[in-house]
Amino acid sequence: MKKNEILQTCQTNIYKFVRVRMADGKVHKGYIVNVDNDHVTLAVPGSAADWQAYAQGQRWFPFGWLALPLAFLAGVAVARPRYPYPPYYPAYPPYYPAYPSYYSPYPGYRAY
Repeated sequence: MKKNEILQTCQTNIYKFVRVRMADGKVHKGYIVNVDNDHVTLAVPGSAADWQAYAQGQRWFPFGWLALPLAFLAGVAVARPRYPYPPYYPAYPPYYPAYPSYYSPYPGYRAY
């Protein structure tokens, strides 16, 4: 990909989870937080220890920052983060049965 194509792809996918491949073959995964003409800044999720420190209040942000030069990017792909649960659950049944036609939600009104 050319630099202009990579820049446009990064700008359209800002704040999304992406997988970035460098020219030397390294792969980085993270959220795009900033794009300018020279660099792309990623927020890279930390390790399990970082998340535990965040949960205990010892660390204020469980992500690390990574600034990558656009000249060394070989490609950008939008990746979905893995969740510990399926994204869609089955629909719940209705809580209350439907009102019969002779019951009205308004007092004094009959729906005949």
